[in-house]
Amino acid sequence: MNQVNTKLKQIPTIATTEHITTAISTPKSTSFFSNKIIYTCLTTFILILMGSALYSYFMQKNDAVELGIQHFENKNYPQAYATLYNSQTAENFNAKAAYCLASIYYNGYGGIAIDNEKALQWFEKAAEQQHSTAQLYTGKIYLQGAEKITKDELKAVKWLGAAAFQEEAAAQFYLGKMHYEGKIMGKIVYTEALNWFEKAAKQQHAEALYYLGNMYWQGQGVSKNAVKAIQYYSAAAEQNYPLAQQTLVQLNEQFHQ
Repeated sequence: MNQVNTKLKQIPTIATTEHITTAISTPKSTSFFSNKIIYTCLTTFILILMGSALYSYFMQKNDAVELGIQHFENKNYPQAYATLYNSQTAENFNAKAAYCLASIYYNGYGGIAIDNEKALQWFEKAAEQQHSTAQLYTGKIYLQGAEKITKDELKAVKWLGAAAFQEEAAAQFYLGKMHYEGKIMGKIVYTEALNWFEKAAKQQHAEALYYLGNMYWQGQGVSKNAVKAIQYYSAAAEQNYPLAQQTLVQLNEQFHQ
């Protein structure tokens, strides 16, 4: 009997259902979690690489915008145009960059074909970001019209006014001239013309000085004052404004007849 018991002890224990389940499921569970960790790591790594590439791409674009502006300021217009044109989608394509690109189209710098439509488009984008010189040019284009661009005096007044309040002398002059010629609401308003001409004249705007000379000489919105008129004509003539110089010659001839 003892021999039988000894032999029975030597026979392996029969595995229970729990043992079988554990034996089967443990390797699979470990494999599943290992694969999940590997997948997560790979995904994270790929995302980091993509993020780094995108960051590098946008940084290059942003650097290109600043480089384009530098080229423009150095009057290296072909490179300025190429750089800015290819950087339009950059995050830092700001008002200054838009103004530079608009100026190239407007003036035909660097052999680029003049394109008033594109110039206005970029001037207006810069103007909306409070770029005063862009506001001036936007207003000027709407005031004078251009190829494929219809005159729009309301828009002209809007943008010239915005620039004038930022102390753009040329914008102040244009507003004065519009009042002087009755292009705002169809009415000549000499008092408003005088106001804007005087603002521009304080910044030594030659044409504004000349118009003030005319107003004081002819008594338009002010009492006639030959002394003031000649002072304004002389100030404009000193800046080589041709009409002022001609006027002074004519007045001198009249005084010496």
